[in-house]
Amino acid sequence: MALEPLPERRDPRLLGVAQPLSVGHAPPVRGRGKCLTQVYGAVGFGGCSDSAARWTFRSASGGTVKIVNVSTGACLSSSMKGQNAAVADCGSISSAILWHTGSGNTLSTAFDGGCLALSFGGNVSTQTCRPGTAAQNWART
Repeated sequence: MALEPLPERRDPRLLGVAQPLSVGHAPPVRGRGKCLTQVYGAVGFGGCSDSAARWTFRSASGGTVKIVNVSTGACLSSSMKGQNAAVADCGSISSAILWHTGSGNTLSTAFDGGCLALSFGGNVSTQTCRPGTAAQNWART
């Protein structure tokens, strides 16, 4: 992804393109072919070819994006650092469904600035952003 958080520096070619997301530089995850997947109202890891692993980025206010599951139309959401990520109605006005794309292939929520991260046990949550952390490095595959 490698998009910068400033609107004038984001790569418009990546907006609206439905692709799976996988965590980068984490061989156990990438080696198993796992991608971010919607599982009912939550998100987790599943097969990259699953329809629930298809996400698209839609431009939103203030240089943010909504990360939308193509299969369900639900938006990736996080309401607090340390909590598991979930999905929510994309019509919501909450900043929990708005994300910044950053250097180092990070995704940080506009709600509290937490970075989307692979957590222990295969959960996906938002954590304090730590540059260079493999578990916070996401790539479109």
